[in-house]
Formats: sequence, structure tokens, C-alpha cells
Amino acid sequence: MKKLLSLLIFGFALLCSCNEPLGLWETMKWKTNVSYMNKEHVIEVPSAGGTYVLKCKNYAGFWISSIDGMKLGDDEDMHNVAREWYTVIIEGNVMTVTIVSNECPDDRTLDIGIRCGNATDGFTFEQSKAEGR
Repeated sequence: MKKLLSLLIFGFALLCSCNEPLGLWETMKWKTNVSYMNKEHVIEVPSAGGTYVLKCKNYAGFWISSIDGMKLGDDEDMHNVAREWYTVIIEGNVMTVTIVSNECPDDRTLDIGIRCGNATDGFTFEQSKAEGR
């Protein structure tokens, strides 16, 4: 009984000695081909569109948790999302976002939520309206 009590006290002391609270995951760190991205991860996309490659330097195996504020359904692929004007593909620790030309008279925005365990992040792509409209 004394051994069990000693083991429990030792385990509790070990848990309390950690520098970070339980469940706290390191912030996701990114390397990208984007020429400018602000602190909130907002990326300006020209009306002609473009392809953006974002590589997570400290996590592999992340997934898309939401698109435009909507969580992906259980039947949706969380690594490959294609819609009318964009595609998002995740392979390993690399996310590739392709946005087609904007022929609409309005600006458009794509919000992507990313998750790996308890670590979360996200990106916003703001595409300008078609030129001359």
C-alpha cells in the first residue's frame, strides 16, 4: 500500500512539474510561397487567381476542420476539398490551395480552418473582384 501511495504521489508531482498545462499543443508554424501574409494569416489573392503552398514545419497529418465557417461532414474528405472556384489539397504536412480567376463583380473570401490534434490554425484568402467591373 505504501508503494502504491508513493507511486501516486510521485506521478502527481511529475505532472505538476510540467511547464505547460495538459492538452496545450504548440502553435502551428508555417513556411509558404506567399509573398505577404499578415499575422492573422490573411492572404490577398489577385482577381486572376493563383496557387498557394503552405508547409507546416512542426506537424504532419493535419486536416481541414472547416471551410467558410462550416465544419466538414463525416462523409467529406478532410484532406481534399474542391468547390466551384477553389481546391484545397493536403498531402502530409503540405497544403496546396488553388483559386481560379474571379469573373464576378464582387470580391470573395475563402476561410480555411486547420486542425492537428488540439492544435488549430486557419487561413483567409481574400480575392479581389474581376478587373474592370
